[in-house]
Amino acid sequence: MSTQALVQDLKKQGFSIKEIAKKLGISENTVTMYCYLSREKLSGYQRKRREKAKIEKLRKIAITQLKRFSLPNEWADLALELLRKGMDPSLGMRGSNPEVAIKSVLALICRKYKIPTPKKLIKETRKYPSGRTTSARKYSYQSFLEKLNGVKPAEPMDYINKFFSEQPEFKEALPKALSIAESLPSSFKQGRNPRVLASACIYLSAIGLLLQREISDYFGITEVSLRYTSRQIKALRK
Repeated sequence: MSTQALVQDLKKQGFSIKEIAKKLGISENTVTMYCYLSREKLSGYQRKRREKAKIEKLRKIAITQLKRFSLPNEWADLALELLRKGMDPSLGMRGSNPEVAIKSVLALICRKYKIPTPKKLIKETRKYPSGRTTSARKYSYQSFLEKLNGVKPAEPMDYINKFFSEQPEFKEALPKALSIAESLPSSFKQGRNPRVLASACIYLSAIGLLLQREISDYFGITEVSLRYTSRQIKALRK
């Protein structure tokens, strides 16, 4: 027998709310709610209470992350709104780490409003690339980019142009780097970090001009990733 049915049965037997609460070890407010709410209204009330608790939990996580990355606390509500828009309502946050989603959304806000994204945040959002697991794919930065209107996923060409605009002394390698990036098939680019692809294209176009360490430091990746992706692109172009 459910708690609600038990409460209502005791009430019919003439027990007072205080006596029922003491007998069942629950609060008097809960007894009152079970006595006077129908099953449908009670389930709706409990669902709303659970949703409110989840939102508050996410808000606390958002504020904690905002403090960590020295971003404005006012972004908490905006982060929750974007999170709600980007989430699959049928799946919710079950089986996933909410911090992953919050970090992805904060990186998205920085990009959307053209605010420099903290390097630490960039590094941590890259721990969860799209395509590895269902949870990581569902709440990764790239996934939110694809779901939310008005923001397109970055392409390797975007990073290549940005790199050479900040390093004009190596601009002679720009056409070759763009040519390599444009020749990459979409099947090869799918699920890969565009920054790694861009760094590999720049490295292949600027051999003798730029060191691996210089390129990997600029893009915040390892030299191993740079070499491995460069070898893959070389094999693809043969």
